[in-house]
Amino acid sequence: KGGEGASGGDGRGLNEVISSARQVFLETFLSFSDLLKGAFGLTSDTTKEAVGKRLGKIGEAVNVAKSKLESLKITDNYNVIKTKADGIITKSINTLEKMVNGATKIRDATGSAVDKVANAGSAGDAVQADIESVKGLIAGINLICEAAKDVGTGSNGNANKAITDSKEIGNLFNQTANTNDSKALDGAGRAVSAASGSDILAAIEAVKDQNNVAGNIDAAKNAYDIAISNKSNGNATHVQTNASAIAAGLALRAMAKSGKLATHATNAPGEAVNAVLIGVVGKTVNEIVSTIRRTVDKCLKDINDCIKENSSSDLKST
Repeated sequence: KGGEGASGGDGRGLNEVISSARQVFLETFLSFSDLLKGAFGLTSDTTKEAVGKRLGKIGEAVNVAKSKLESLKITDNYNVIKTKADGIITKSINTLEKMVNGATKIRDATGSAVDKVANAGSAGDAVQADIESVKGLIAGINLICEAAKDVGTGSNGNANKAITDSKEIGNLFNQTANTNDSKALDGAGRAVSAASGSDILAAIEAVKDQNNVAGNIDAAKNAYDIAISNKSNGNATHVQTNASAIAAGLALRAMAKSGKLATHATNAPGEAVNAVLIGVVGKTVNEIVSTIRRTVDKCLKDINDCIKENSSSDLKST
């Protein structure tokens, strides 16, 4: 009697573990979907800390999914399907754990940052973003992107999307008095419009190993440099990089502690600068959430497919 070795007769043990596995899969899928339902709309009042907390909450949702998958491995009769299912389940757990760690790093990087994402006033100088906060954001986002690539759900953005007149943004990183025309604001808006959320994440991935000290904006070459640049020497002819890096640098600066752009009552009014910041952070956060969702869905689908495939073949043999 082929099924009696598992836990009695007629393949009952195999039926039980497959039923349990499917139940865990269903509970995991529903719990993750429920926890992700709450919409997060950025407004002019949204703080940097609130953005991090929201992504941290999504990380907690992923952790619930991970815990449910871990519980499957300690159920009675798991050994019945362990040989065929353990590899895919373990890989999924490890992938989700990496995403949880990434979301936690993002949350921690923005902790206590009570200033707003849209923190530009009517006229003010640029403020360098906190370097450790920027590094934490980069590390967290990279963990999420790496986890997605592990299971083939990475967003495949362009880290070097070309744009004309990218050099014009320099004066948004200067003193308000030096923002002497609208070209800087126009250039920032063009970069944010040109870069997709996946392009922004790709540009952030590209700077995961950066550890430079803050320099002047005219020397900035990538998203990290832009995020932490000093306010001095903003020059409308000297920012020689691409739309992806500019948009990613703006997003990191807007999300990180202390980061701020220069405003000018006429040439770069606070309301217009804030609209750019809200737009670029919105693109970034939406892409992060989308990446997490795609990855969790893929992990759960892979497990479900494995369980279905093996239940069909194994039950026939019992």
